[in-house]
This record gives sequence, structure tokens and C-alpha cells, in this order.
Amino acid sequence: MGEMVEGGNIIPDTLDGRMAIRFGHQDGDIDSLFTDDLGERDIGAFRGGLRYTGIDDTKITLTGNYLKDEGNSPFYLLRNTPGFPVSGTLTEPKSKATQGGATLTVEHEFDAFRFTSVSAYQHNELGSETDNADKLLYDQLGFPAFSARGHLDDRENIVSQEFRLNSLEGDPIRWVVGASVAHTEGRRTCVSAQCAPAPYFNTIKMDTELNSTNLGLFDDRLELDASVYYNDIDNGVLTYVDPAFGTFRTTNQDYKTSGFEFQGRMLITDGLTLTGGLGYTYSELGANGAAVNTVAGNGVSNTPQWTATTGLQYDTSAEVLNLPGWLSFGVQYQFTGSRPADVENSFDLEPYHNLYARIGWTNDANDLEF
Repeated sequence: MGEMVEGGNIIPDTLDGRMAIRFGHQDGDIDSLFTDDLGERDIGAFRGGLRYTGIDDTKITLTGNYLKDEGNSPFYLLRNTPGFPVSGTLTEPKSKATQGGATLTVEHEFDAFRFTSVSAYQHNELGSETDNADKLLYDQLGFPAFSARGHLDDRENIVSQEFRLNSLEGDPIRWVVGASVAHTEGRRTCVSAQCAPAPYFNTIKMDTELNSTNLGLFDDRLELDASVYYNDIDNGVLTYVDPAFGTFRTTNQDYKTSGFEFQGRMLITDGLTLTGGLGYTYSELGANGAAVNTVAGNGVSNTPQWTATTGLQYDTSAEVLNLPGWLSFGVQYQFTGSRPADVENSFDLEPYHNLYARIGWTNDANDLEF
């Protein structure tokens, strides 16, 4: 592993800069019956920034980052195998993740408040080639091992903008108000048994696109987020239960979903926070269901129309117990409405409710929690 950091003043009283570079290599330490050693990893990363202070009461900061992470970790490792860890994958797996982005922050102090603008762009990409067949595992289960190599490619672009007004340091009353918008464009290409059933997993390619826009308003006591979405899927893979044979089957089906989500967070008093959320989804099946009866117009299986959450969280100093750090107490309720059990909508699954309770302690450094 190697690291280098360099930074300092570039133009006196005007421009500062800093950059950091890191690279690392790890040899594979997992024996493999049919490939080279697995578990190898190569990492390269860069982060840099410039800060401009040549305008009175104004600070402009530009930061950027890039990361590449490659490896060949196996999909399975069978525990208690002689010589563990040893892999029986028939072909060598590969994975490559890249991340890159830039953020521009502009801060200006007026007489009564500070204005901040944060503009950001991020690109994420993950590509992997894996073989779900492992001879050691398949031998244990009594199945013949045949190669089922698949490919998955995820790409995502995120653009966001935030505007914020807040009080100056030392003011008797501290306050923050602002608004934000974020737009995400995602795409997945998949050729594997996870995305298309046998024997089509190596011949059918599944393309998925997901675009979303989130708007938010916030102040020092209240945060609100809302989103509206619409998805139009062609030949999506849906799983359903065939009661005649008592087994699961899959069908390639067109379907559409649309709806909205609201989320909020409010500080009721010091340490006590109320959270809540509400979601609605309308779903409708289309054509292409050759394996089942005509289902066009039915709802998508296992997709509830309504979901809701609410919770309370209380944080306080642990001094009451003569301990350092902080104590937290939380309770959360989740509701999931009724939803079709299968693509034929032969019956609905009942709504269900979950209730969670949590007690925690965190140290002052915020690096240890129970």
C-alpha cells in the first residue's frame, strides 16, 4: 500500500490546495481448484480540493474524488471444507467498482446571515462477472456442477443542488433554512440466473432503468422529503406460486408502477425527534405472460398499495448513569398493506405490522456503540 498527501498555499491569501493519492494491492489468499488464487484486490484512489478566498466574505471550494476497486472474490466458500478456505468455482470471478464526483461549495457572509450553495455530481459504476456454480457446494448437495457464469453492470449518475441560509456564529438564536433537489439516473444490465430463469440465463439480457427526483425543505427543527415516481417495465421477471404443482415459477411480464413517498423528521424538543413516512404505489400488469392465464390489468404480486412508518428517538447524555458518551432510546412502527399473492391475483396477502424498540450507548468519540 502507498499513500501520498500534499497541500498548502498556492497563491498567498487567495488560493489553497490539497490532494491525496492512495494505491494498494493484495495477493489472493484463497486456494481454488480450477482457477488462480482468489481474493486478489487492487485499489487506486484520488481526492483533491481547491479553496478560493480572493473575494471579501466569500469562500469557494471545489473538491473532486475518484476510486477504482478491482478484485476476484468467489461467490461461495463452503465452510468446513478440507483446506478451508478453498473455492470450487468453475471460472474466475471478476468485479470492478469505480466512483467519481465533484462538489462546488460557495459560502458568503452577509451582515445578518450566511448563504451556502452546494452543487454536486457523482458517478457510480459496478461491473461483475460471477459463476454461481461451485463444484464443492454442488457435490455436497448431490447436483452436477455446470458453469452458470453471469454478468451484471450497474451505472448511476447523481446531480444535486442545495441552498442554505443560516445564522452567524455567536448569534443569540441559531437557525437554518434551505431547500435541496437531487436527480438520479440509474441503469442495470444483467445476464445471469438471478435475472432470467434457466435455461435462459445466458441468452436473455435484462435492462432496467430507474430515474428519480427528490425535493426537500428543511430548517433546524423540521426536514421534509417528497418523491414521485413512474416505472414502465418490459419483460420483467416476476415470480409466482403455482398451486397446482406446489412450486414457484417465473414469467416474463410487462408491468407499470407509479406512486409517491413522503418522509419527515421533526425535532420536538432537545433530544426528542419524531420521524414519519407514507408511501403509495399503484401497479398494473401488462402482457407477455405466456406461462400463465391472461393477467393484464392485475396488480403486481407482493407490491402493497400503502406503506407507513413512524417513530420516536430520544438522545441524552450518559452522565445520568455516570458514564461518558450518549444514551439513545427509540421506538418505530411500520405498516405494510395488503398485496396480491401472485400474478393471477387469486388472493391477497394480509397487511402486517412491525414494532421495533431500541436502547443504545455511544462513546464520546462516536466509534464504539452498543
